[in-house]
Amino acid sequence: MFPFRILFWTDVGKNQAIKKANMDGSNVTTIVSTYLSFPKCLTLDEANSRIYWTDFVYDIIESSRFDGSDRQTITRSAGPLGIDIFGDFVFWSTTKANKIMVKLIKLFLISIFRVVLFFVVYIQYICIS
Repeated sequence: MFPFRILFWTDVGKNQAIKKANMDGSNVTTIVSTYLSFPKCLTLDEANSRIYWTDFVYDIIESSRFDGSDRQTITRSAGPLGIDIFGDFVFWSTTKANKIMVKLIKLFLISIFRVVLFFVVYIQYICIS
């Protein structure tokens, strides 16, 4: 866990990016700015200092360290929206399939395990606590 507070956000304007800053607005830093079209949602894995995000246009879920290094593709999924991490699993919602999906991630090596949890009418965002 960070000893200080940091804000992370997605910028879907003219120059798409994932950014971070101190809570007082200082030290604005771009984490990721390449191969992004519409970074819709993000979530943090504070224990492992990683950030995960969905890109709605590129149909992809990716991850990197908080400084932007070690960028990894987690999975490709049609219309990914909400995303959350719980233990060794990443959960995401998708509007195109009307499902909540889950994928096992272990030591940041992606497994081939994926399960459809249940069907829903429409889910846009999810949060696990």
